[in-house]
Amino acid sequence: MRLTAPSQATGSSVFHERTISAAQPNATPNDAAIAAPGFSLDTETAEESDWRAAENWVPAAELRSALVLQDRRSAQARAALQTVTGRDRREQLCALEAMEQFGAHAEGFRPDRLVPYALKNTIQRGLELYAPAGVLRSQGNWYEVAYRCLLNEAGDRVMDFQFVLGPPIPGNLWDDLGLAAVH
Repeated sequence: MRLTAPSQATGSSVFHERTISAAQPNATPNDAAIAAPGFSLDTETAEESDWRAAENWVPAAELRSALVLQDRRSAQARAALQTVTGRDRREQLCALEAMEQFGAHAEGFRPDRLVPYALKNTIQRGLELYAPAGVLRSQGNWYEVAYRCLLNEAGDRVMDFQFVLGPPIPGNLWDDLGLAAVH
């Protein structure tokens, strides 16, 4: 099964959560609700809002989360992952994959913090997790990000991953968005 990138991701107010209602029990990240115009920071231009366009999505050339977790230095991370189940475990595993993929994507890019639900809640449907409007920090700067993560039936291994790195978030918005300048 291969993921398909959405044409655009939507967002909502930073201070409001999006949930799939009972009226949309079969809603998926590909539905029209997700394909509508995206979250826009006040400073975003029409050109910048195109960062989520389908042609900008990058398929993972190599899945990395399993390799990271197999490393002996990851014993604490493996143990911590065993303490969470269900949705939380899937979120954590996909976030680990995201950090690794974004870090490998651009030379000199060193992500140290990821908030997949910062601008819009993540969506899980079946084996797929979709983070339409997260944020990632690298070398003291915050960036908008989005990713799609497909897990195996057990929910303990990433099977496919696609991502897109968005524009930097202007520093004057960090406080309003609850983004720390330093860790």
